[in-house]
Amino acid sequence: MSTRRVRFTFIVVLVSLAGCHAAARRDYRTQAHRPPEALQGLDPAARLEEDVVAYAELCKKELGIEEPLPDMSCLAGVEVPITINGQEVNERDFRALAEGRGGCDRSQWLDGKCWTYDFVQRVEIGDDVEAVLNCRQKLFTSILSPEERKLEYTKAVERNAPSDELLRLWRLIFEFDDLGLILRNRRSGKTCFFTFFGKLDFEKPDPSYSFYGGWIPAPDQETVASRDEIFRRLPEPKPPEGYRERMWNRGPRGALGGRPNMFFTPKATAEGQCVSCHAHGAFKHSPFIDQAFVDGVRVVPSNDRDVPYLPVGRPFQDSFRKAQIKEIDTEPVFGEAQTCTACHGLTTGGEGAVKRLYWAIGEEIPQPSYVARRFPFQAWMPLEHGIESKDDYHRDLGPMIEAIRCCEKTPNAIGCRFRPIGPTEADVKLDAHGRLSADSWVRGSDASAPDCVPAVAREALGPEAARPRR
Repeated sequence: MSTRRVRFTFIVVLVSLAGCHAAARRDYRTQAHRPPEALQGLDPAARLEEDVVAYAELCKKELGIEEPLPDMSCLAGVEVPITINGQEVNERDFRALAEGRGGCDRSQWLDGKCWTYDFVQRVEIGDDVEAVLNCRQKLFTSILSPEERKLEYTKAVERNAPSDELLRLWRLIFEFDDLGLILRNRRSGKTCFFTFFGKLDFEKPDPSYSFYGGWIPAPDQETVASRDEIFRRLPEPKPPEGYRERMWNRGPRGALGGRPNMFFTPKATAEGQCVSCHAHGAFKHSPFIDQAFVDGVRVVPSNDRDVPYLPVGRPFQDSFRKAQIKEIDTEPVFGEAQTCTACHGLTTGGEGAVKRLYWAIGEEIPQPSYVARRFPFQAWMPLEHGIESKDDYHRDLGPMIEAIRCCEKTPNAIGCRFRPIGPTEADVKLDAHGRLSADSWVRGSDASAPDCVPAVAREALGPEAARPRR
């Protein structure tokens, strides 16, 4: 694979302060889907928590989707690149990453790793609905692209390679162990989540907990097509001899018997902390995922800070409330508006909130390369700040950072502002256009907590006084 030079630039990042805490996700060894026979006798409310198809129909109703949802393929997405010091990963560096040595320029947000073979795509559903599918192999497998992996498999077929080798090479193309599908109505803010997360093992197929990503049935597909029809839908190369049929001959609930191999139940998905990670809106942004463009347009949409965030389904709304999510801001600091919220909103909620804030300002960076450990690239917020040293960065932005850190922990403290953004319409204050009302902000009033913006900093200083630069 070539080592052509890749320009190292910053991109717009609209993040919430919550982090995806993977360790708290539902244990992949537990049952996370329900076959049709296990759904018999459930009342309607319980079925919406346990049946992905019923939940998908609710989502369509709430988001205003009238047509059936489409089938999908992980490989239709854009592969998000991993670079090291501005260059594509070569075999030597890849082996070092797999052994825990070295780092990359932009590690993944979800687990802070430098894994390759991560695909993201827009799914076309309707004018007012934005949908994004993200498929991942969450382990170090290969630096090869899908086309190169297919070529490697084809050559193995031509030389009559052993069946176990063919099976391993084919699985390297099509199997994944993590999936996220997010649907959002851009006007109402109503949002739905569909997931799969497991543990992929290419050397030991039996313990592997994964899904076939070449063809993903639509989550609202109540009636499963025949085996022959599904096989016709699978892309080339077709599954080789020895590949378990239940991995591809399944509907959105997965095949009967054995481990689940398609979408998890809404309840299991909510327990995976989708909402507490995606805390300010449906879509999460980072320097890693925002490398993905199609026709000059970023694949992952931004979050309009004045549109409410309304997760569909009781498990997701309960998760929202448990995380105590609310948008935060600060009063002006030394006469300056809060820099950290100048371009995007920030929220409370989620165990990883403070940790991910540290990452954005250049602290506790997971698996960084040499470039990622040097300013100005070490801190990727605020956008394109251009500050060349850590000392200058904290001199110029330190008061802003400390204030917003404080308000994330204690949003009702003096110097803070907060407002509810969800999880239902009854919880938010909307204007006549269905957007969050400008007067929905609440000023912090808890005098028992330390001031997040001390009085001296809340006062606008004169031009003769030293103040942080913007």
